[in-house]
Amino acid sequence: MSNFSAEQLNYLARVRKRLVLKQKAYRQKMFSLGTLEGLERYKIINAAQEASMLNSREFKIDCALELARTIVEEQLSNKPELIIFMAQKILKNIAEHTDVEISAHPSDAIILNGKISELSLLSQSPRKIIVSNDESLKRGSLVVKANKSIVDAQLSTLLSRAREILIA
Repeated sequence: MSNFSAEQLNYLARVRKRLVLKQKAYRQKMFSLGTLEGLERYKIINAAQEASMLNSREFKIDCALELARTIVEEQLSNKPELIIFMAQKILKNIAEHTDVEISAHPSDAIILNGKISELSLLSQSPRKIIVSNDESLKRGSLVVKANKSIVDAQLSTLLSRAREILIA
């Protein structure tokens, strides 16, 4: 099974399809000329197009982000307690007097509920923290609601933001 997202696989398929169409058109042109020189030029251009595709900046970024996703998911599966660290980082950036609801994958919610007192101690003023199960979230993803704000700390969201920054 590929570690690439559907969007990345579609992008690669489209690039590959365009390349094949260009190759066919050029091959037909060269065959119609019937020259050995034309076939050699075709091979050189084909090699340059393949190299260009592999060296494309976007392709490299997508590959790097897919690698990052794989590493983070592996770390979270090996050390599920990292979810506590993530929650602590988010809670430090939310006003202390604010009640908070943390939505997490059921497996992560169990871990967070076990450490709810530690999370509450981050605030010097009393804060109510509710941890809820959300089957739609992947392991290691959190959605934190406080007052009128929502912190989306899903891995997919974080990687999408990173991609936007890198491509800009």
